[in-house]
Amino acid sequence: MATRLTRFLALVVLALVACHAENAAHGLRPGQILAPLSLHALDGSAISTASFRGRIVVMNFWATWCAPCRAEMDALQKLADDLDPHRFAVIGVSVDNDVNLVQESTLRHDWRFARFVDTFRRSRQVLGVETLPRTLVVDDQGRLIRIFEGAQPWSSPQMLAFIRGLAPSDPAQRLANR
Repeated sequence: MATRLTRFLALVVLALVACHAENAAHGLRPGQILAPLSLHALDGSAISTASFRGRIVVMNFWATWCAPCRAEMDALQKLADDLDPHRFAVIGVSVDNDVNLVQESTLRHDWRFARFVDTFRRSRQVLGVETLPRTLVVDDQGRLIRIFEGAQPWSSPQMLAFIRGLAPSDPAQRLANR
């Protein structure tokens, strides 16, 4: 009996170690430079996340079928509207397979920031995006600052102050950081 229990516990420990190792390989850590990810705009054009360098980026991964995702979209649009587009970029990346469904949703709700799709789920391999909604906040050099899991109060004064506080206020300092 003790041998069976010992084997069982050993298997449980090995499984936990394997899961932790897999998550660490795909896990992102603050301070890490993000690998560029190629995205497709709703109009079919391609863009790399590297093209957003020089701005603080709030990159939200969502899907039309995800209720918590849809619940935070209006707040993300308000955040995008409240931020200086020269210093900040709020981008929405849908992982839906149907681009037409994404386009219909963004038009119906006037979500102007949510104009990208990742139908091949490269975000899963490149950035470890497993759960939705998931939002990455990235500095102007492409370094991860923070990961938010789940819906967030993006339009709250506290969140707006947090995001604004990440950008250098002096344009000369911003140019020096490039």
